[in-house]
Parts: sequence; structure tokens; C-alpha cells
Amino acid sequence: SLEASIAFRVEQARNNEDFRCTPVVVEELPATVTVDKIVTFSNSTIVGVEVNDFTLTIDGPGAPVVVTDQVPMPGLVAGVYTVSEVYSNVPADITYDAVFSGACTEIGDTNTGTMTVLPGSNTTCTITNTVVSPVITEGA
Repeated sequence: SLEASIAFRVEQARNNEDFRCTPVVVEELPATVTVDKIVTFSNSTIVGVEVNDFTLTIDGPGAPVVVTDQVPMPGLVAGVYTVSEVYSNVPADITYDAVFSGACTEIGDTNTGTMTVLPGSNTTCTITNTVVSPVITEGA
């Protein structure tokens, strides 16, 4: 003896011009993320801190990746990413306030932001640091 279960699906072709017997597989396009790092100063006597004094990292689906300021990072899959920065501590003992904007939302007061990257998107996260100390006078 033989027993079988059979299922049929019926689709009307009339008034359904886009119907395909085989489902169309939509390929997810890779995304690009750019981190734009800006350093400002609370007054003109503060000097010595530059964009290159910070290590910028994005972390999401896959391993964390160190990125360079304003250099697009292509080939990323869609998902939620964190963007973070670490100060090199040279010069030492500076105080700064980080503000995340653009596609990023700051996570508390952690020097870390989060962003959602959509398939095929070109997303920019901006991190602006305002250095408030120490006061170093040029030529002193």
C-alpha cells in the first residue's frame, strides 16, 4: 500500500501580471558605512588633539572592524551596528564630550553609538568631540 499527501496552490493569472511560478529571490545588496570624526575645541587655547588620536571601530554582523575617518567601509550586511571610539591618551588627561549624530544614536555616555544599516544603503555616522581640557597655550 502507498499513502501520500498532496497540496496544490492555485493562482489566477488574469489581473496578476507579476506572478511567477518560481518565487523571485531578492538578493540583499551590501551596504557601505562611513564614520566621520570631528574634533572641536571649547576655546582657542586648547591644542594638541587630532582626529587621528582616536581609534574608530564598527561592530555588527561579523567581527569588529577598525575604520579610518571619512573612508567608506563597503560590503557590509544589513543589521544593527555599534560605532565606538577609543582615545590614544596622547596628550594625556584631556576631557572631551562625544556627540553621535547622522545615522548614529549615542548609547548613554559611553563614547559608543548604534545605527541600523539597511541593505544597499550608504550610511554615515558622525562623531563630534568637543575638547574642554587641558588648557594648553600654543608657544608656552
